[in-house]
Amino acid sequence: MFKSNYSNANKILHRFAFVSQRVQIILSDMEDDLYKSTIRGVEINEPVFITGLPRAGTTTLLDLYAQSGAFAAHSYRQMPFMHTPLLWNAFSKRLAGNETAQERSHGDGIMIDVDSNEALEEMLWLAFWKKRYRDEVIEVWPEQANPEFDAYFRQHLRKIIALSSADRRYVSKNNLNISRLPYLRRLFPDAHLVVPFRQPLQQATSLLNQHLNFLERHQVDKFARDYMAALGHFDFGENLKPVNFDGWFERTAYRPDSINFWLSYWLNAYRYILANATATGALLLAYDRLCADPAPALERLSKVTHIRPQNSLDRLHSDIRKPKDKQEQRGNAESQLLEACATLYQQLLEKAPL
Repeated sequence: MFKSNYSNANKILHRFAFVSQRVQIILSDMEDDLYKSTIRGVEINEPVFITGLPRAGTTTLLDLYAQSGAFAAHSYRQMPFMHTPLLWNAFSKRLAGNETAQERSHGDGIMIDVDSNEALEEMLWLAFWKKRYRDEVIEVWPEQANPEFDAYFRQHLRKIIALSSADRRYVSKNNLNISRLPYLRRLFPDAHLVVPFRQPLQQATSLLNQHLNFLERHQVDKFARDYMAALGHFDFGENLKPVNFDGWFERTAYRPDSINFWLSYWLNAYRYILANATATGALLLAYDRLCADPAPALERLSKVTHIRPQNSLDRLHSDIRKPKDKQEQRGNAESQLLEACATLYQQLLEKAPL
């Protein structure tokens, strides 16, 4: 997510990159030729796509997979020329300097630096599917193929793997992939779709708090707002574009500064996920269970997603931190909405193998 210490020169570079997406896509074809020998032979085997509504441990899971030594993931080093990771990597090494880790803009204690893994994948979808991103909402993806995008996306994943090691697997965290589970399953039949969830009122409270946090940030820092929009981060603040599952957004009377809005979003998002879990093979993960007993849960997750024993995630169980309990706004929540969320939460728990 957004870092707050960009210099003026860095901001100019990022703004230039953000308005040159089509040029970068053209340069990507040139990159294919220049790095043909590097990319040749790189296979995409059993990629892992971590997705779900924010504030359910998706960043922690991404970090665990990346630290395991078996996976390749996007990092801040690919910014701002994300479409040409091999070209930019060769050039940016000359510019690299020391950077002190800092807390990310969520204010949740997670420290980041230039090598931190980040959710950059949405920039690819945004470049090819602009009509999905309406003024106020994002529409659920159709399942049918887009051959141009499919080929481009696969090639990009090969480049990210090649940057790390050709025998590694690809892993990403992308919250908006919940809007395209069937599409991803068609595109990568052997993929693992990992979808964490939390107790609904806690997760909704955290979502509301972050929305208010980023509203305030975006009002005083236009670059932060533009940066996050360019990355396809529409989760919070002035950039908010919820996924319009089954047209729920048009029907709701709740506003984003209300806990009921986020409970309703949670309800409709995870209804869609549950309805598609079996057909897409999505792996539901109860993050509260994971935090309560991390080591065995991570061992099971490693086995289910076919991680080699020497890279098993349970070695990293001490990195799991239970989310701080939020001051729940139960008194402001509609009882009928709370009951519906509680019922769905139990259904998710029963369906979740982890």
